[in-house]
Parts: sequence; C-alpha cells; structure tokens
Amino acid sequence: MAVYYFDFDTGSDSNVAPYSPTNALQNLPGTTEATGNAAFNPQPGDVLNLARGSVWEISEQWLWTSSDSGTSGSPVIVQAHDRDGETGQPKPIVDLFTIFQSSDWTYFSADGGRIWYADLPAGTTTVRRVFFDYVGQKPGATGTGQLNATTPWYFNSATSPPRLYIFNGSTSQTPNQTEGDVRCTRHSTSNGEFVVWLRNAAYISFENITFRGSNQYSINIGNSALGVNCGGITIKNCDIHYSGRTGIQMDPQVAQDYVGQLLIESNDIDSKWSTNENTGVSDFATNNNNGINVTSGINNNLTIRYNRVVGFAHTNIQLN
Repeated sequence: MAVYYFDFDTGSDSNVAPYSPTNALQNLPGTTEATGNAAFNPQPGDVLNLARGSVWEISEQWLWTSSDSGTSGSPVIVQAHDRDGETGQPKPIVDLFTIFQSSDWTYFSADGGRIWYADLPAGTTTVRRVFFDYVGQKPGATGTGQLNATTPWYFNSATSPPRLYIFNGSTSQTPNQTEGDVRCTRHSTSNGEFVVWLRNAAYISFENITFRGSNQYSINIGNSALGVNCGGITIKNCDIHYSGRTGIQMDPQVAQDYVGQLLIESNDIDSKWSTNENTGVSDFATNNNNGINVTSGINNNLTIRYNRVVGFAHTNIQLN
C-alpha cells in the first residue's frame, strides 16, 4: 500500500519515494509514456493522486490489467489533488486526442486546392471525429473533391502513411493558422480506441478525473479471459467528454458471471456533439452511440445514479 503523486508539468519519472505534491512522478503507470519509477503496476490499497491542472496527452490507451487490480477491501484509488498553494484548478485531464501543430501540414493543390493534409501514424484505420477549437466538424463523404467549408475533412487510410485532409480555404495558411486548435480521434493497430481500458482489472476507483478524445469508448470495462473478475469498478465525479462513440462501455467478452459491483455516480458524460456534425457521420445513428452502455453480461450490483448524460444519438443510458 503506497501513496503516489503525479504532476505532468513539474514531476519526473526519475523521482523517488516518498512522493509528495512537490516530489511527483510525471507519467501515469500503464501508459506507454511511463518510464523509470512511473513504470509500475499499482497494488491493492495504492492511491494515485493526479495534480489538478495537469493534462496527460497519451499516445495509446491507458491500460489496466489483472496485475494492476485492487481487492474488495483495498481498492486502487485514482483521484485528483490540489497542488501546493493552489485551489480552483480544473480536474486533471487524460487526453487521447491526436493533436496537430502548424508544422504538421502540407499543402494539397489537387481538387481545387485550399486543402492541407497531415500524415497520421502507420496503421491508423479510422478517424471518427475532427475538431476545430473543440467544435466537431462534418466529413466529406468520399474524397477530397467533396471538401468545402461545410464538410471540411476527409480521412484516407489507403495512402501510405494514412492522411487527414482539411479544407480551410487558404493557399498560404495552415489549418492551425485559420481554425485554431485542430485535433482528431483515431484508431490504429497500436494506440487502440479507448482512453481507459480496464481489461481484466478489478477494484479500481476513479474520482474527479477528466477523460476525453476516445475514438470509440472513453472507458471500456471488460474481461477477455475466462474466469477473470473485472468488477468492483467505481467511476465518480468524472468528466467524460468528446467520445467517438460511447462514454462508458461495460462489455464483458467472456465469462459473463465475473462482471459486477460497479458504481457509476455523479459523472458528466457529454459527447460534445456539434450541430456541424448533424449529418455525415453514420456512427452516431447506430446503437453503438450511448452515454452509458451496459451489456447483458453484467452480473450483479450495478448502480448508475446522479449522472448528467447528453449528446448521444441512440440512447443516453442503454441497459441490454
């Protein structure tokens, strides 16, 4: 049982225990960015304190497995904390968005020009949502020839490397210069589609954390091995925003009797869907788009209460 502190801005993965707000680790255990003393498996009773005001821009999903589990009497707790001398800072953010810089863009002169492209990592198979200054945009359905101010983006997985194309009406200024912050959700063979994947993990509590930028589920709770418990999960007072499909997915793959004792309480679950996106993205018209989706494999003791759930096309809360 140990207490850890994490601060992306002031921490270092080379810091050693005892940890404190002024002697924090930088990266989160279970992310590919974690090195040194941050690359560990949390143990029952451990408390992970994440600094308010910090943003972790992770390149792959935050993976939790049975090696990171707590127990019924000693859960692993992940929670926000105030930095020394600071109050009123926003919740710590765990962010899976792909974020573009002005230097990422190359001018594309075909199809009338005024289009720019950015290369995405090899293996990227899907881009579900693109945002200009956090406002979702509608895609051009079949190619760069359809891009305009109303349908300004197109993803092509067939190029090598895969490319995201943006129409911004300019031959000299990049999308970052004309649209501000540009980011997308994406799936690849390496980075996954979930901000947090609780895969065969049990007895873990997340409180007062913001999760955003998933290409599919922001938080995926499920087991993938016969006889492995992935219950005892608490998600409380969290902000779950900008999901590609579903906010919280409870989806056991096998051994359905082993999923239970779940508490989903007082969260803000908001897809941040924009009227700009009202047509052209078929995913948000399917039953995969729910704020909270509970499959038939949940065994017992599921509590969902006091949540704000908005912006999902199929159902805000679906119980299968």
